[in-house]
Amino acid sequence: MNINLLENNKADNSYFTDSYIQVLEDHLSTIRNNPENRIADVDNKLNYKYEGDLYGLLTVLNVEKKYHYITGRLNNVENSTDYKGDKTSLLIPSPDLLESLKQANQTKVV
Repeated sequence: MNINLLENNKADNSYFTDSYIQVLEDHLSTIRNNPENRIADVDNKLNYKYEGDLYGLLTVLNVEKKYHYITGRLNNVENSTDYKGDKTSLLIPSPDLLESLKQANQTKVV
């Protein structure tokens, strides 16, 4: 197995705590309207292949695992398996804002 794949699979659990998820939910409209977000085009072939697996699609689109949950929420998908494979593009959040919210959550400033 590629050592880089192993390194990428190490997860920082602070991205998956209930308190951080709540911060993301509380700031969903701010995150959604951030001008530094990007749009990723999704072709029909990828949609078909990853129907029911949004997180698999996001991995192919080079979205880091720690941002999968919020990316789903920004695109009105609450669970990876709920992805219908019907989007021609996905809104990908700016990591800078997410990291800022995470840092604030860790210091309880949010």
